[in-house]
Amino acid sequence: MEHMVHIWKVQIEFLEKNTFHSLYNYFKKHNNTLASTLGGNLKRKKYYADVYKYTSTRNNALSNNLIPEEVYDNLVSVVNEKNSSSTKILRVT
Repeated sequence: MEHMVHIWKVQIEFLEKNTFHSLYNYFKKHNNTLASTLGGNLKRKKYYADVYKYTSTRNNALSNNLIPEEVYDNLVSVVNEKNSSSTKILRVT
């Protein structure tokens, strides 16, 4: 039984690694397109934040839903503390 569990774990690790690499390779092929799209989007958001006199683009985005920046910062820190499984996967590959 232990041998079957070991084989199963090896197969899962192999599948996770292949899935990660295939997804990564897809994004790698479209690197320039994604970078251009992101850059244009960030410039547009910066323009609107400046026009409407927000302190930052993040402040602009959060204020639309009346979310204080402190709440967002706390959420990000808690998620980063609790999210160790994805970093383990990245270290394996």
